[in-house]
This record gives sequence, C-alpha cells and structure tokens, in this order.
Amino acid sequence: MADVFGRVDYCVNCAGIGAENPCDIASMPLSEFQRFLDVNTTGTFLVTREASVAMRTQKLREVSPSGAFPNRGTTRGAIVNLCSASSLGAVAGILPYTTSKHAQLGLSKTSALDNAPYNIRVNCICPSWTDTPMVQRANDGIEGHADYIKSKLPIGRMAIPDEIADAIIFALSPRSSFMTGSALVVDGGLLINL
Repeated sequence: MADVFGRVDYCVNCAGIGAENPCDIASMPLSEFQRFLDVNTTGTFLVTREASVAMRTQKLREVSPSGAFPNRGTTRGAIVNLCSASSLGAVAGILPYTTSKHAQLGLSKTSALDNAPYNIRVNCICPSWTDTPMVQRANDGIEGHADYIKSKLPIGRMAIPDEIADAIIFALSPRSSFMTGSALVVDGGLLINL
C-alpha cells in the first residue's frame, strides 16, 4: 500500500470468522479452537504489526491538514480492529469465538500503548450482530438463532453494515483524535441486556 500511495494513513482490520455451530468446552476439538485463534487473533496481530511498522516510518502530519479541526496534534496513522461485543462479555456455546475476540481487544489496547509514542492511534469497534453473510450462515446453521438475536437486542434488529462502517470512519477521523486504546461498542444495546 505504501508503495502505491506513498503512505498508509488508515488501516481497518476486519477479517474474521464467526461461530456457526454451538459447542460446549467439554466437546470442543482443539483444532476448532485453534482455527479461531489463527484467523481472528493471529490475523489481527499480523495486520496490526505490519501497519504499525509501515506507519512508524512515515513523517508526522497534522491530524487535520485542512484546518477544519485545529489543535488536534500530529499523526502517523490510525488503526481500527473489528472486535465484537463478545470481546466484552460471554455467551455459552461459542468459546473459541469469544476467546479470540477477548484476545483481539487485549491486542488492540496493548498496540495502542506501544504505538502512542509514534503518534499512531489504535482503537477497536465492538459490534454485535450485523446483517452479514457470516451471521446469516449462523442463523441458517443454528435452530432458533435469528429469534435469539431479536430477543437479545433492545433496539429490535441487527445492525446493517453501514452502521458499523460509520463507527469505523469516526474512529479513523480527526473527530476521534484524542481516542486510542478504546473499544467503541456498537451493539444495539446487547451488553446492557445480558
């Protein structure tokens, strides 16, 4: 990216896998547990590490080069990791997913500390169920899952992807220039209803 555009100002790490079939810890195969850690946690680590390396070599620039948001300091870039409401809570039957998402949160917070001296912000977005193909597969694979989701979200519906994208854009923007190591919860009220 830096070779093409000259610098990497923003990194959004949103690759991951979700639970499609519930499984109790006593019957959880190690290979399935490891698969979630490999994709969700190690994947986040690798992308965050490489973005950090690239951003640290960049020259500082004003957070708001246009001057629209004065006195916001300087930056080398911003990283947003997609975590989950499951990074902050737990639900039975999705142990590997929850474990990997808790690890992503810790990775994001520690990366924020490591990168702060370089004027690189690292935050994470913690959405709950969002109307994506991954959630649809879970709804198709787990009997009653769609009704369970509806019963747990006080707002009465899943998020649409644009609502999560709005939170990501905010976390990358000059409007969040004093925010690092934060977990922005965008969950339709899920966590207050557990």
